[in-house]
Amino acid sequence: MKTLSKIFLWIGIVLGFISCNMAINLVADSFSVGGWWLLLMRILSVVPVVVGIISILKIERATSRKELLPYAIVTIILCSPLAGIFMMCIKDVVLKLNSFKGKSLLGAKASRRLGNIAVYVALVLITLIWLFPFFGIVLESFRVETTAQVSYLWPKEFGFDNYIRLFKETDFFRWFVNTGIMGIATAFLQTIFVLSMSYVLSRLRFKGRKGLMNFLLILGMFPGFLTMLLIYKVFSDFGLTESMAPIGLIIVYCASSGMGYYVSKGFFDTIPKSLDEAARVDGATRFQIFYKLILPLSKPIVIYTILMGFMAPWGDFMLASYLIHENSQGMSVAVGMFEWLSKTNVNTHYTMFCAAGVVIAIPVTAVFLALQKYYVEGVTGGAVKG
Repeated sequence: MKTLSKIFLWIGIVLGFISCNMAINLVADSFSVGGWWLLLMRILSVVPVVVGIISILKIERATSRKELLPYAIVTIILCSPLAGIFMMCIKDVVLKLNSFKGKSLLGAKASRRLGNIAVYVALVLITLIWLFPFFGIVLESFRVETTAQVSYLWPKEFGFDNYIRLFKETDFFRWFVNTGIMGIATAFLQTIFVLSMSYVLSRLRFKGRKGLMNFLLILGMFPGFLTMLLIYKVFSDFGLTESMAPIGLIIVYCASSGMGYYVSKGFFDTIPKSLDEAARVDGATRFQIFYKLILPLSKPIVIYTILMGFMAPWGDFMLASYLIHENSQGMSVAVGMFEWLSKTNVNTHYTMFCAAGVVIAIPVTAVFLALQKYYVEGVTGGAVKG
């Protein structure tokens, strides 16, 4: 593990230094930056190298995976964003080879192909770096020689013991069902609220519309945990905590979902209003226009909203743990699995924790991959106007 961490850190150092200097050169050429500013930027480009080398030296003293975790985060920070800059710059540099000092060193087709190859190589490297932790979790889930954390990556014995224990010895299946129900209910209700709010603000003009939009924008700047005490008090009085917490969480997830109308409204704004006017001339009501005309044309943003609503309960921990309060009957997977990482349980539940992570990833990944096309179209379409 230490060797792999050091290898990835060296990759991060190299990519970080190269990409920083490439970015500095582009900025200097585009904005005619020079003198002390250019010198300062050159000095700052050494920061990834210094941080990476310090991390490598610290890794030698690490005795457990918990101590290696901060340096793994440093690796991701160094490799991924800076490699992204490198990926954007390298193609431009390769294409400039075609006109280096007025001479044609490469043909246009060959230069373009070489640039694409460089970009694909960079993408593959970034993908491998990001997938490495997930690959490690999958291997841990099949390790059966011990249930505690170990200092090596490849298991000595493979088996399905952790998955069998997961469903036989724990309440994981109940947690999984609770979270699935919350995800489906939230996706359905939140989609109705968000799309209705977005349609009203996009198509209708009424007194106070601008003020309402500004108020919702300002209100959304306040973190949600500020209302946690009030939410718990109200839900406790109505009996929507502990074993009934999933119902309370669905209400919380959906109650303020209309405030997230920005992307959907931007998408609706791109649909010509002349379609609404033509439908009104034919005698259609506002609801008929929304249901029979606008929604069929807005399939990407509908899928995007459903996907965001479905994924939210799977990763929520703070509010869920506050309402559930260690009641196993109403737990979600995030709250239940967190209990396995306590000091008293981690040595006996760590590999089972990894197995649970793999099981949870299956439905979320399947839904995301199936709807990925519409997700991208919804995000980009909603960002055009608003």
